[in-house]
Amino acid sequence: MTELVTVKGETYDNKIALWERNPAHPSGEAYVADGMIAQVALTPEVQTRLGSGLLVLTDEQPNEPFEGYATMSADKIAAHIEGLGDIERVIVRQYEATHKKRSVVIEATPAPIDGYDSMTVSDVLSAKESMTPEAWASLVEYEAKHKNRKSVIEA
Repeated sequence: MTELVTVKGETYDNKIALWERNPAHPSGEAYVADGMIAQVALTPEVQTRLGSGLLVLTDEQPNEPFEGYATMSADKIAAHIEGLGDIERVIVRQYEATHKKRSVVIEATPAPIDGYDSMTVSDVLSAKESMTPEAWASLVEYEAKHKNRKSVIEA
């Protein structure tokens, strides 16, 4: 198992300090922006970011992902995730994976494509051309549970 470290994103022209998909991270993905604190796996990319100063090691504890988080049940958080954008979902899952470890929250339905929630029907149909049939089936399932746009579901 890869070592976990607590890092803080340093302010650098409002850039993202780290966004990495790697199964070594507690939720399989890590996102850290300016001033944000998170527990992440000590992957080669994290080591590179530490060396460049985009990330710094810290003893500070990560903040809850949003106000009222501590008072919500796992089911309420999972339902709340569906109304969040891609980045916010990642932040919730990464926090949960290193704190309460409730699978219903960690496994809450992720968007099928980065930026999906802001994609138009035309954008989605263009993306279909480069998707496997299995990936498209997953996208249609997600669409039916969320925006439920007939033109995407019937494509």
